[in-house]
Amino acid sequence: MKPERWLSPPALMMALLGAAIGLALAASGWIWGVILLLLGGGALIGTAAGRPLRLPQFVPGRALKAAPLRVPALGRNLGRPSWLAIAFTFVLGFAVGMVLDRLLMAATGAKGDVLSALAASITEARLIETKVRVGSEVITIRHSELDIGQPGHIFDDDFGTLMRGKGDNPFIFEVSYPQPREARAVVLDLATMEDYELKLVVTRADGQSFVMYEEGSTRLVDPSIEFSFPMGVQLIRTVRVEILDRRPPPQEGFHIHVRGFSLR
Repeated sequence: MKPERWLSPPALMMALLGAAIGLALAASGWIWGVILLLLGGGALIGTAAGRPLRLPQFVPGRALKAAPLRVPALGRNLGRPSWLAIAFTFVLGFAVGMVLDRLLMAATGAKGDVLSALAASITEARLIETKVRVGSEVITIRHSELDIGQPGHIFDDDFGTLMRGKGDNPFIFEVSYPQPREARAVVLDLATMEDYELKLVVTRADGQSFVMYEEGSTRLVDPSIEFSFPMGVQLIRTVRVEILDRRPPPQEGFHIHVRGFSLR
């Protein structure tokens, strides 16, 4: 009886390397990476399940034929998927998703990817809508979840009151006025910021929007930041504010404070 042939360590390393390169190519949008990932992953699954792999074998004077090549079982129960097979399945699904994402981007001309769009839609769904009476007007404010304060506190001109995010980063709130207002700037009163990025999306009465940014890595103690409109006085309908804390996640979590919001 001929001794059984086992998958050699170099062949196993080649399978691992092929799967890794395939994953990198697939993540970069190369559809051929999925094929390489399948080939390398097939060898890994065979190793994990203890099943023979049929590889092409050239015999002089004969046509190519598939010869069984046995691989060692990594578990006691042959044929049962192991952690390696499960991990490969997950990685393969991720790779295929990345490729499909880029194919969809190429077909639709989208500037963002599908995963980012999905994350954005989840964030939007989590915003809470609150009606706040300010003087004789009822203002609508959509905001991330709070753990301290109320949305109305940012309109009361009291620096001692605030609304504080429960943990979302970026912290988002959107102010919509029942009637358009004339303004030349937006003013934000915040708590101490160290490394931050602010984004404002201002929607005019005609439905057109413009975006303004502010960022910094210098510690600011209770700053009051004014965003002056580059085109002067505008008729404003909605202002959306996104506040991103760029520090490493603190032990207590992100709690972004907003003390005041106003138009000027």
